Amino acid sequence: MLELPKIQLVLDEGIDPAPIEDALPPGTRARTSYLGDAASSGLPASDACDMLVVAAAGHSETALTLVEAAARERPDR
Repeated sequence: MLELPKIQLVLDEGIDPAPIEDALPPGTRARTSYLGDAASSGLPASDACDMLVVAAAGHSETALTLVEAAARERPDR
């Protein structure tokens, strides 16, 4: 049986996760957190996910820092 990927969404406040979740393969579960939380507490349990999706409404240093940290932590992802 094919194992579905574990996905972590990190969204800017005001971004609706529904369209992103709807674009995922059926049955895929995604955990959602917010950029504001990531700025204060760091990368959300990224080791437990296969894919990290970061969405910002505009230019966001926090989003860029989060992507950079995730790439360093798991360059294979």
